[in-house]
Amino acid sequence: MQRTRILAVFLVLLSPLITYALDANSDLIKAAEKGDVAKVKALLAKGADPNAKGKNGWTALMFAVVAGRAAIAQSGAVSKS
Repeated sequence: MQRTRILAVFLVLLSPLITYALDANSDLIKAAEKGDVAKVKALLAKGADPNAKGKNGWTALMFAVVAGRAAIAQSGAVSKS
């Protein structure tokens, strides 16, 4: 019973961090697709995952390349780690 309570509290406390990470990764993909180098760098500095994949399985770098956003690829801001 005590373990269940501890786990429940842990999950409640952890959920905002998980939600932020998912939002940051989505924002990273959107910024890369738009070619916003400054926002990409800022999101990466805040912990966004450059290897996170969108709904179709593409990373932010893949979205940037397909969208013709060479500045993102050339900046090296989003790269495989």
